[in-house]
Amino acid sequence: MAALVDPPGTPRPKTDDTLTLEEARRLVEAARGDRLEALWLLVLTLGLRKGVALALQWHCIDLDAATVRIESSLDRVAGAGLVRSDPKTERSRRTVNLPAVAVDALRTHRSHQAAERLAAGPSWTDDGWVFATDRGTAIDPRNVTRRFHLLCDRAELPRRRFHALRHTAATLLLEQGVPLDLIGDTLGHASYAFTKDVYAHATPNRRQEAAVAMDSILGR
Repeated sequence: MAALVDPPGTPRPKTDDTLTLEEARRLVEAARGDRLEALWLLVLTLGLRKGVALALQWHCIDLDAATVRIESSLDRVAGAGLVRSDPKTERSRRTVNLPAVAVDALRTHRSHQAAERLAAGPSWTDDGWVFATDRGTAIDPRNVTRRFHLLCDRAELPRRRFHALRHTAATLLLEQGVPLDLIGDTLGHASYAFTKDVYAHATPNRRQEAAVAMDSILGR
């Protein structure tokens, strides 16, 4: 049982820059037609970490079955450049179902990438990255952060940390009534206890749901 509890003193992740539903919709609208539209949608709908999203390769994605297999992370390491490594925990290695909006975006993205490959010709580096530069090489996480901030500007939203998208995904799932254990599985949390500690707080929408529920059974 002790293994399910985070060590004492573990700081709770910062979640106060989470997007509201309206802000998330504005971000999705601003992302339409963006070269990395599929990336924004994947992170926003599945709560993927930036490094995990950038490490995705096409063999990890089954668009017909609408699933994505998480098996590594791509991060910049001082003195070593871009390094592909195993996920943070064993539970981080997982298969997640894709929402239809993400499947559609990925199909469009794959078509656009095929056109870029054709245009690049022999200079294309075919390493199988889902999200690559216009020459097929891995995208630097720092550049993705810069592009995300520009996307926030386009959506007329305050700039946030990229990681805020992960917390937004969890919060939106919670507000839709998705059980905490399933949210934890989707995000790849190390334990249910961690998910509960971070996201079990009541959001304004859910507090209203509780009031309506009591009215329905006890109200006059």
